[in-house]
Amino acid sequence: MTKVKNHFNTHYTFADFRKSLEFIRFYVSTEVNKVKGFIKKCESIVLNKYKLRRHSMSLLVLSYPEIWEKDFEWIQKIRKEYDELYYKVAGPHFTIVFPVFNMEPDIFIKHIKNMSENIKTFDFTMRCAVIVKDSFNEYSHVFLVPDEGYSHIVKLHDRLYTGLLLPELRLDIPFIPHVGVGNSISPETCKSLADRLNQENFAILGTVKDLDIVEYNNDTVKTIEKIALAKI
Repeated sequence: MTKVKNHFNTHYTFADFRKSLEFIRFYVSTEVNKVKGFIKKCESIVLNKYKLRRHSMSLLVLSYPEIWEKDFEWIQKIRKEYDELYYKVAGPHFTIVFPVFNMEPDIFIKHIKNMSENIKTFDFTMRCAVIVKDSFNEYSHVFLVPDEGYSHIVKLHDRLYTGLLLPELRLDIPFIPHVGVGNSISPETCKSLADRLNQENFAILGTVKDLDIVEYNNDTVKTIEKIALAKI
């Protein structure tokens, strides 16, 4: 019978085992840090691109709804404390068309006028605050979302995102009609605010009568055309 040679080191001690384990831990830790560094670098590139675009001129369609003065003041009081991104940029509004870059204003305006023709004014009611994670940066947001009037805003949004604006439609980002009242890099801060607002059982009634075509540049919003919706 042939004797099988033992290829294992019979003198492999517990100390050797510990050294091997420490080496494995060091190797894994090094590789994990490399992956984390790569991910952080990618996030930085995306964030820098977002910041660059944020400070480039873009065109949007907003609607500054008609609401009661007491509701306007209530919203602005919340925004003054919690809306660090947009409180000083624009008043309470619905965003119907999000930033569009590299399009001539005259062409953009003509399209919006054509697509919004015969769309009638409509009422809405907001009774709920929700939290939404931003798709482009580290912020979370608190939105006041309408229940009544929700479908009107969605249909208006979908109508404007046809024709030459169809390539601008982000199908990977769900459209949520809203008035933004707060934002933070801390989701917990947004959760706390949304919970507090919902406990107040608020109800904000209003009407969408106009569309503002605006230029957004260097955190400044300027209306370049106002379109009145058809009267009921």
